[in-house]
Amino acid sequence: MKRSKRFEMLAARPVNQDGFVVEWPEVGLVAMDNPKDPKPSIKIQGGKVIEMDGKPREQFDFIDQFIADYAIDTTVAEKAMAMDNTEIARMLVDIHVSRDEVIKITRGLTAAKIVAVLNTMNVVEMMMAMQKMRARKIPSNQCHVTNTQDNPVLIAADAAEAALRGFDEMETTVAVVRYAPFNALSLQVGARWDVVEYLSSVLWKKQLSFSWVCVESLPMPKQFLYTALKTYLLTVMILPGQRPFWPRPMPPAA
Repeated sequence: MKRSKRFEMLAARPVNQDGFVVEWPEVGLVAMDNPKDPKPSIKIQGGKVIEMDGKPREQFDFIDQFIADYAIDTTVAEKAMAMDNTEIARMLVDIHVSRDEVIKITRGLTAAKIVAVLNTMNVVEMMMAMQKMRARKIPSNQCHVTNTQDNPVLIAADAAEAALRGFDEMETTVAVVRYAPFNALSLQVGARWDVVEYLSSVLWKKQLSFSWVCVESLPMPKQFLYTALKTYLLTVMILPGQRPFWPRPMPPAA
C-alpha cells in the first residue's frame, strides 16, 4: 500500500523509532498500580487535615498543602475514604448516578485514594468517568501551534489563523529550550490580532524534566507575565481574573 511522503518522513524520525519498554517501578517508570504508591489515609483534627496518605502535615509540600486546605471537604472526608474503591468506581461509570452525587464523595478523597479507585478501572471505564465528571462552564477548544524550525514569524501567523478559526487556548512545543520565550511571544502576538483574552502556554521537554512557561491572558498593551516552573508533576496556569495560590506571602516583584 502506498504511503504519503509526509507519513514516511514522520515514521523515519528518531522519536518515532522508540518501542515499548517494560515497567520499571524502582525508578518510577510505571503507569498504574506502583507498589511504592502511598496507602490512602487521612486524619482530621478540628476541621483541619493533619495527616494525608501517610504523611504528617509538617512534611506537606506545596501540592499537599493546597489539596489539604482547598480541595478536600473535611466534613465528608472520613466517610468517603472508608468507602470501597470498586464502589466509587462503579458510581463513576453508572449512568444512573449523577455527577453531583459523585462529587459529594470525591471531594473527600485524597490523591492516593483517587489513584486506588482508578486502579480498579480499565481505559474505557476511565473515559466514561471523564465524560461524566469533566464539566466546563464555557466550552473551549485547544490547539497546538508549532513548526520544526521554531520560526517565530510562522508561529505568529499560525496562531493568528488558529484564533480566527475559534481556538482560544494555544500550546506550542519547542525543540530548543532557549527558544521558549520567542514561541510564547509569537503566540501572544499572533493570537491577539482580534482577540482580547485567551490562554497560551509553552511546553518543552528536557531530559526527564518538564517545564511550563505560562503567559497570562492580559489585554494589550499591558505587560506580559511569565511564570516559569521547573518541576515534574506541577503545572500552574493563571486564568484571567484569578489570583494564584501561594502558601506564604508573595515575594515583592523584581
